[in-house]
Amino acid sequence: MAELVGVNLADGKNNKPFSAKDLIITKSEWMPDGKGLIVLYESKDSGFRLQQVGYVSYPAGRFRTVTSDTNSYGFPSLSKDGSLLAAIQSQGGFN
Repeated sequence: MAELVGVNLADGKNNKPFSAKDLIITKSEWMPDGKGLIVLYESKDSGFRLQQVGYVSYPAGRFRTVTSDTNSYGFPSLSKDGSLLAAIQSQGGFN
């Protein structure tokens, strides 16, 4: 299980954690409106081999997938207004 925990910088107290079962979160980035995070994650379903893109709402902590395919994604970047997400897509193959 992966758990992201928000910490109030003023008093050091933990806010409600956001949790996602059977995931390893490898990167997170706040949406410009502060209502959630874009995350890169690896899931048990893929054998923790493929990085996918997900979204965790804040403060509810609800997780949803953005990508769910046989590609792997890296280096996500959001536009200033949060309306566009760019990421590097990698495809595996066998020779």
